[in-house]
Amino acid sequence: MAQPTPSFKARPRKPRLKLPPGATDTHFHVFGPQARFPFAPERIYTPTCDAPKRISREPAPWPDAAPFARKLVAEFGDRALRGTDWPHPNLGVGPDEGDLVDLIAEIAPTESARQHLLVDNPRRLYGFAA
Repeated sequence: MAQPTPSFKARPRKPRLKLPPGATDTHFHVFGPQARFPFAPERIYTPTCDAPKRISREPAPWPDAAPFARKLVAEFGDRALRGTDWPHPNLGVGPDEGDLVDLIAEIAPTESARQHLLVDNPRRLYGFAA
């Protein structure tokens, strides 16, 4: 099996969006079959692919995927998480992380939505201290 090739910008621009204190990138991977590495039956989250590049028809930062993510945040804001898929394996040219951070304002348009998405939900899922 070929090794993934990281695709990221070495010097991303600083995002314009100010993130709430304690904001977290919750992206993670579980390698192996689900039968061997099952999700906990008592889980309140089911990990999903947070990779707009997989559904977008536009180049990074994949703005045409924002309405889909915005709908998920609006409908499941108390259970939604956000991850970047950094270092964006096998893209060739990676996105600018500053652009991806700024896209959060379209996905979670209120401070309250961003607080849940980036701080409160990851804190509850992973047991981070307040």
